[in-house]
Amino acid sequence: MFLLYLFAASASATPIVQLKLLVITTGSAEQDQGLDLIDDMLDEMGVPYDVLDATQTTLTTDLLVTNSQGNYNGIILTDSSLYNWGTGSVNGSAFTLAEWKILHAYERDYQVRESVLSGYPMSGEYFRVTYDLDYGMDMSSMAAGFSFTGVWQLTNNNDIFEYVNQTHNLPITDYTITTHPNFDPDGPVVTPLLTDKTSGKIMVSKLVYADGREVLYSSIANAWYLLYSQVLNYEFLNFATQGVFIGSRYIYLAAHIDDVFIHDELWDPETNTTTGEKRYRNSAHDIDNIVSANSQFTDQYTNVNSFKLDLAFNGVGAAQASPSPVSLISTTALSINSVDQDSNQTDGNKINVGTSSSMRERGLLQFELPDEISNNAATATLKLTTKKVAGGTEESTGSICLMTETWTNEATWNARNTVNAWLSSGGSFDPNYCIAYTVNRNRIKLNITSLINHWRTTNLPTFDLLIMADSGTLIKVFNSEANKERKHPNLKISFAASEPLTDAIVTNRDEFRFLNHTFTHRDMYKSSGATYDIAFQEINDNIGVWQRLGFPEFTAEIQTLVTGNHSGLEDSEGSNQASSISVDYPEGRNPALFESMMDLGIRYMASDISRPNQDIPSYVPETDILLLPRYPTSLFYNVTTPEELTDEYNYIFYERHIEAGDNPCTISGAICQPRSYSEILAAEAQTTFRHMLTFRPWPHYFHATNLHDYGNGNSLQYDWLYAVTDYFNQLLNLPIINMDYYSIGVMVEEKLAAQKANLRGTWDRNNNTVSLIADDAIKGRITGIAGGDFYGGQHLITTDIDSLGRTFIVDQANE
Repeated sequence: MFLLYLFAASASATPIVQLKLLVITTGSAEQDQGLDLIDDMLDEMGVPYDVLDATQTTLTTDLLVTNSQGNYNGIILTDSSLYNWGTGSVNGSAFTLAEWKILHAYERDYQVRESVLSGYPMSGEYFRVTYDLDYGMDMSSMAAGFSFTGVWQLTNNNDIFEYVNQTHNLPITDYTITTHPNFDPDGPVVTPLLTDKTSGKIMVSKLVYADGREVLYSSIANAWYLLYSQVLNYEFLNFATQGVFIGSRYIYLAAHIDDVFIHDELWDPETNTTTGEKRYRNSAHDIDNIVSANSQFTDQYTNVNSFKLDLAFNGVGAAQASPSPVSLISTTALSINSVDQDSNQTDGNKINVGTSSSMRERGLLQFELPDEISNNAATATLKLTTKKVAGGTEESTGSICLMTETWTNEATWNARNTVNAWLSSGGSFDPNYCIAYTVNRNRIKLNITSLINHWRTTNLPTFDLLIMADSGTLIKVFNSEANKERKHPNLKISFAASEPLTDAIVTNRDEFRFLNHTFTHRDMYKSSGATYDIAFQEINDNIGVWQRLGFPEFTAEIQTLVTGNHSGLEDSEGSNQASSISVDYPEGRNPALFESMMDLGIRYMASDISRPNQDIPSYVPETDILLLPRYPTSLFYNVTTPEELTDEYNYIFYERHIEAGDNPCTISGAICQPRSYSEILAAEAQTTFRHMLTFRPWPHYFHATNLHDYGNGNSLQYDWLYAVTDYFNQLLNLPIINMDYYSIGVMVEEKLAAQKANLRGTWDRNNNTVSLIADDAIKGRITGIAGGDFYGGQHLITTDIDSLGRTFIVDQANE
């Protein structure tokens, strides 16, 4: 009783509390799933807190009060009774009756609220006497189960769970106890907040006691892996602290699009592989379509009205300022004929082309155009040297056509390689892109500019031509084996100053943000031979393209870098990059890469959150470069359509396990049955929603292939964005912050500095002010202070704090 008197006297004199949370548990985070849930959120938000393991530590006055000042402005219990039948158990609780009374007296006298994450609804006279606990429930009405539909009851409680979408139900999918209130005059006043749709019984409620104490009570099992727990989690903190605490939370969503300007290989559903035979590079239409799609997206969702994609580009694929002309020799040439349909022919240094009543012979020519030049051709001239054959005419005629399928030197009349048949026997070609030729003095000279520029839109890896003779003509065409170079098949190209994709991106550059993805996408692994000079040039050349094309935010955003495949952080033990990474970050990092980055002023580097040791923001050892994680998704780099995505997704997560004779239901990460495209999007939306509710700002990354207009203006990218935003808006009512990568880096650095500086504060209830102080000059983030952003019904402020301290007016807003 003397102790309780001291509490009362202290509260009357100086109702000041520290801005710190006390989390009372029944074990460590590995043992207590409530702590495992709440501590991740508190750490991310930067909320100061202490953990009291009630099974190991006795609650005393000194833990709660120092020099008449309250040590905590909020209390969270991970379990309603601190359930414990182990060592130190008192009637199944880790607290004694005296400890419960100390806690409740502190909450009463210092006007501190309590949140209870889950647990048994101990109510009535017996529990009041035995534990000093009463959660106000009619225990005779209890029902337990694992599946409930939660209905929000917030009409008259706008200050609680203000961020949820009250019009949409919350599915509860784990053990839960539901009850009616008992209306006991000696117990608390119970206000239902979340009830079971079927029975009307309570799952979450606000309790107000006669002595003024207030408790947010949940009888739902909560854990980090439960989606509904992530929805509820913030309010446990917000209620307990009365909306005034060090730290803040926002919901973030950003989409990084890697490999802009270059080709990516495509998935082949026939072979279930990505061979490189099929590839895709965006068209100008894709960009125009995405700009329109984003406008529609932001118009439809008011909580994402400033959303932009971040384009991580490889400048090698952009139009060059003034590329030099090139002169190319055909790398492969052969003949195929309609008589010997399963083999090909070459006559030493010549190929045959002819058409007669008994046989057709066609010539195939292949040129490898330079990948580093994407500019359209201004002029393209093909020169072939021929030899008249017996029976041939002086002026043989025919056509040279653009082929629509790639082939190898094993091509025949029937097949384009040893595995695949032609779509059309005799070589597949586009009849709309054929140019007639006439042999003149053993020469063929054609302007094939239109064929070159159309080929660039096909995404075929090589430029392939089919030579067909008109009926009754026969010639031989010299190949690159001819002893005189002037007789070799020759293609001379001079280039225009632009190309459609680059023009489209430059025209719409203010609709996007940009990131340096290195010039050629070269691997930066140490084992790949990425030296300082190579890395420096890759990064610096791309900076030059940024400047030349006039992309916005140059000064800030060039301080960020996304390497190809996030390479340079991990490595293989061999001399070449292996398919299985064996040396994780940081041991596997490439020091030469980071030396070049520091010399170029790079401050922030992208990492893949799914890879070992890359999931938290941290400085690369021996550098000032900060890793900023990114989330991968199941919109793979090698898909452009729902059909391609669905085929590869189901192969990876289901079919390959069946082929191996395994049961996918027993394999982590696999699925028990194939999914449709809409089901894949639904799974992606739920996963991304979980990411968003961690309050971490990490972007999700995709690839330029996902921007392809696969029909009616639709793309995988915006299908994903719509699915995610729809799911989010069903459950929550908050703005979604779309932050650029550089600003994310600055914010993370500020948060890391605040952690080191021991930012702390007190709340004076007499004059309703908060005083903050830190060991060093930092940017502090605080919730419930006048000014700053108004987000989710609360004021969130970022301000300068140092060792001299500052005082602020409290504005709880949603109180």
